[in-house]
Parts: sequence; C-alpha cells; structure tokens
Amino acid sequence: MQTDPARCVVIEDSTPGVAAGLAAGMRVVGFTGASHCVPTLADQLREVGAHMIAVDADALLDVLSRSA
Repeated sequence: MQTDPARCVVIEDSTPGVAAGLAAGMRVVGFTGASHCVPTLADQLREVGAHMIAVDADALLDVLSRSA
C-alpha cells in the first residue's frame, strides 16, 4: 500500500501479532475485548510490547482517536 509503517496502527489480540506489528515498525494496540480473550491477555500483550491496550470497542475508538 506504499504507506510508511510508522503511520500505521495494528490492532492485535495475540502475542505473535503484536510482535509482528512491532517488527514491521507499526504502532500496536493490544485488544482484549473479544470473547476468546483470557484475563491475563492484557499483561501478555504489554509484555511483548503493545503500546496501548483497549479492553473493549469504546476504548479502541478512544485509542484510535488519540492516535490520529
């Protein structure tokens, strides 16, 4: 898409996805609001390097509006 990775935001609910987004040079938001997410997921995503955590869709919208 010929977009600078630094201008992209990745929304991820897995540690490999967070790691991939970071490796690509993108800003990564960990998302823990899906029904399959375990209670410890936020800590796992932070540990891998997620820049922010969104716990539900409202929090995700807030994070994205601050990233614009």
